[in-house]
Amino acid sequence: MASWFLPRTIIDLNKARPVDLAVIDGISTMDKGEGTWVPDYSAPLRAYALASGKNAVKTDAVGMQVMGFNPLAPNYTEPFVVSENWLLRAKDKGLGDPPDPSKIVIAGAQTDEFTVPFHACEKNPSSMAKSVYQRMKPYCGLHPDDARRSYG
Repeated sequence: MASWFLPRTIIDLNKARPVDLAVIDGISTMDKGEGTWVPDYSAPLRAYALASGKNAVKTDAVGMQVMGFNPLAPNYTEPFVVSENWLLRAKDKGLGDPPDPSKIVIAGAQTDEFTVPFHACEKNPSSMAKSVYQRMKPYCGLHPDDARRSYG
């Protein structure tokens, strides 16, 4: 999947149907990648974490903090080494300001009390050969301009 597809799809879904309750199930999850469709570059992880909130952008930001990542990280930097940061793009699309961790009110365990160390997604050139759908190749590391040149 191109590096801009998933972040922009998340924004489109949030715009089409605003979220009333965002729930992050991190009880059993993946490390080093987005999911099982990234063979050899992801690993199962039991984080035993669950987060919820009324604002999807802020809830994801808290989830990122629990994972040990900066929710305000620039595009194509860790943990977004292969993609855009949808949280930064959300402001441009009318979903609110990028979530400043110091301004998010958290009920329950604080992120500094409960952190599960995750690893950023790795660039995965071998996924091009393993992808099921031709239109989704390559999975990681493509800039949107390169994707448009490659696939129209």
